[in-house]
Amino acid sequence: MDEFMQDIVKLPSILKTVEVAGILRISPRMVQLLAKDGRLASVQIANIRGYRFRKEDVLEFIERNTKATFTPE
Repeated sequence: MDEFMQDIVKLPSILKTVEVAGILRISPRMVQLLAKDGRLASVQIANIRGYRFRKEDVLEFIERNTKATFTPE
């Protein structure tokens, strides 16, 4: 398992906007826009402002939006 995946496994199952921004290495505002547009799945939790994200949804977003790279043997 690579270092990135080891770090992901340690994260809580529900993530805040700033945590997702750190994972994706984009601004929190961009994460909010992705959620607002429906490109990144988010959840609403009663009595909590802002977006929350399931770790599985963030990983799926990464898979959908990552191009496969060629690794020579």
